[in-house]
Amino acid sequence: MLGKKPKPEITTVEQQMLALASKRRSQRARRLCLSVAISMAAACVFMMLSNQASPWYMDLVKPFFALPPVINSLGWLAVHASAGVALAAVLDAPRTALCRAAFAHMAFLALAQWAFAVVFYRLYAPAIGFLLLGILLFAAFIAAGTVRKATAPPPPDENAVPENQTFSRGEWGAAFLLPYIIWTGYTLIVQYCIVIFN
Repeated sequence: MLGKKPKPEITTVEQQMLALASKRRSQRARRLCLSVAISMAAACVFMMLSNQASPWYMDLVKPFFALPPVINSLGWLAVHASAGVALAAVLDAPRTALCRAAFAHMAFLALAQWAFAVVFYRLYAPAIGFLLLGILLFAAFIAAGTVRKATAPPPPDENAVPENQTFSRGEWGAAFLLPYIIWTGYTLIVQYCIVIFN
């Protein structure tokens, strides 16, 4: 009667590698949660600054494709959550000057968006709000490129076994800014129509 095959013993080096991999996964999970929380907090500040229920905003003539305020707010929350994933990729990247630049660019997106909310919804200046949205959209493109460069993996070792990956970390990190860019572009078109109609 054949006995059961003994389980392979795990060496001390393998145990250390498994513990290190588990620690890295835990750190990445914490960074992801922190990044999404920061991005959602920025979205909440934008919601507080943008008074979409004000009589002034409700009386504006808007294009037929303009979404109701509730759906518009949910859209901003969704794209901020996606941008939070891109921020997590930046925080997970090596601390380089390019990484700090990517973080600064993403912080500028929040500041520009808050400025738009104050100027348009509080100061009632649609034209200046349109200009700020254009700056925001341009900054989002710049931020996506910086995030892609900052989170790109180092050049592969010639002796290493090539990994079968569809996207590198830099590519998927920047890809999560794409919904933010699309939504900002849509908002820019709506804002242009508001300036023209009013």
